[in-house]
Amino acid sequence: MKNNNKFILLFLIWSSVLFSQAKQVSVDTKMIEHPRLLLIKGAEKDLLKNINKDVYWREMHSSVLAEADIMLDLAYNERKLIGKRLLDVCRDNLRRVFFLSYAYRMTNDQKYSDRAEAEMLHIAAFQDWNPQHFLDVAEMTLAMSIGYDWNYERLSAKSRKIISESITEKGLKPSMDNSHNYWLREINNWNQVCNTGISMGALAVYEENPGLSVELLNRAILSLPNAMKEYGPDGAYPEGVGYWGYGTSFNAIFLDAMDKIYHSDFGLTKTPGFMGTGLFLQHMITPAMNPFSYSDAGQKCSFESTVFWFYSKTKDPTLLYNQKRFYESDVNKKYLRERLFPVALLWGAGSGASLSKVSEPSDLMWVTQSRIPVAAMRSSWSNENVIYLGFKGGSASSGHAHMDAGSFFFEADGVRWGLDLGMQKYEIVEKEGVDLWNFKQNSTRWDVYRYNNFVHNTLTLNDQKQLVNGSADIATFSKDPQLMYVTSNLTSVYGNDVKQAQRAVALVDKSYVLIEDKITTLDHSVKLRWNMTTEATKMEIISGNMILLRMGSKKLFMKVEGVSELIPYFKVATPTKAYESPNPGISIMGFETTLPEKSTRTIRVLLMPEKKINISKSSNLLN
Repeated sequence: MKNNNKFILLFLIWSSVLFSQAKQVSVDTKMIEHPRLLLIKGAEKDLLKNINKDVYWREMHSSVLAEADIMLDLAYNERKLIGKRLLDVCRDNLRRVFFLSYAYRMTNDQKYSDRAEAEMLHIAAFQDWNPQHFLDVAEMTLAMSIGYDWNYERLSAKSRKIISESITEKGLKPSMDNSHNYWLREINNWNQVCNTGISMGALAVYEENPGLSVELLNRAILSLPNAMKEYGPDGAYPEGVGYWGYGTSFNAIFLDAMDKIYHSDFGLTKTPGFMGTGLFLQHMITPAMNPFSYSDAGQKCSFESTVFWFYSKTKDPTLLYNQKRFYESDVNKKYLRERLFPVALLWGAGSGASLSKVSEPSDLMWVTQSRIPVAAMRSSWSNENVIYLGFKGGSASSGHAHMDAGSFFFEADGVRWGLDLGMQKYEIVEKEGVDLWNFKQNSTRWDVYRYNNFVHNTLTLNDQKQLVNGSADIATFSKDPQLMYVTSNLTSVYGNDVKQAQRAVALVDKSYVLIEDKITTLDHSVKLRWNMTTEATKMEIISGNMILLRMGSKKLFMKVEGVSELIPYFKVATPTKAYESPNPGISIMGFETTLPEKSTRTIRVLLMPEKKINISKSSNLLN
């Protein structure tokens, strides 16, 4: 424990030196009265006025109230772990308390406050909030903090005492235990979520122990840059689009709460890349509203409330373009399942945003040179038969990463011809003994079907897994609308299998995709497998080097150049273990070939939606 304390002390000293330009919270600053978190006392009237100005906000507001009505009669959640996590319970409790508290603040109807109070007293009676998996504590602390603060005037003295003590004893104090607060040093979503949950708790119960609250707030100000610097230099989130929503939403809640109370972001928004990360999310969504689902992302995406915080700061109407499309297509109101959804109203309606007045983005390509470099290009934002092409570099050693260096994502005519399977459900494989969070080369993590390179849209050489300690860059790129492309050096992820491996992916003339690989072998031949995981349901060999893929009435022509012997394959994407997540409707296709020793070969694959294109000559991207 002494060594841990010493490490924490050194970390805080280092952080305070590195970020000394950021101001600190002082115990001498007078704390504003309750409610103070996100929607300060008296702000309800102006918010409701803004809501009533816009039909979209009126609909969302009414839907939240209707959902709160349903919550009035639900059975309480019990403290039941799934595997090692209490997270599902904590998240549902956060959703309930947030929605109910919002309904009370905006209607002053005591039935909502009464139910929120009952929910919190039930949560307070839990033996703990599962500090062994601290995300659980963070989310539960956030739930209790919003509920306590927003219903403060309605709570009895007895309830205030019970709830505030539970926040302190089951939230704040466990965060000071060095066996639980390793997230202070993390560079991922754990840092953002845990710092935010605990900070909101510190702000909610500030009166009970100002000294402790200030200590925890200043600790967060020093710790958060560890995660926020990962957005640099241009806004990309290294854990992918799914975890962007998780880490960034909590980060924005922290910044908003601090700004409302202290009128300062303590220099945190100056972190390179952070204020531009709204564009990252915008470009990671395809024309058919699918996510570019690399790393542990899901295959679906939806309305994202956090975007409205970035709009409130930038007033960029293009950020709302996808959100309007998501909202209008969500006929079943799935957005109401999002536990933080009320912040869309706080930040959207609260900032005067209007989904009636969005603007179409103009940039057809976005590229980042971040630690996990990615690129996205499209033929249009709104025309029919749009083509979308994404590329991912980086390393499998990064948090939530897969062995997918050099992979691409390809959508045309609404079909994901080349997709990424994304996340494997954690609890299932953990239960079977898979060492899922061990990122070493020999880890059983890489035996999971969705995680290794065999089913990603990249190369496999000699049937070997990519090397965890290797990394693929974005070496060059072009944003020319007639030839958008990126090139990458993949050599380090293949070790001694080849002397050099390069890949280029391009969207040419806004009409077809080119995947170009240049491989230089050593003194032995190399078995090369070119793979694409796809929604296509059928493959036909038209000629020796021409393949036709079908998805219903949709077609994709695939022409392979530079291969003397082509061995195509097409098979259902069936996991190797019965307990792994199934992949219904998904297949893997591609081809195998052998490259001779001491040779350099350039393999070009042309992906042409709907019809074969007469391509007399196209540029070699890898010279």
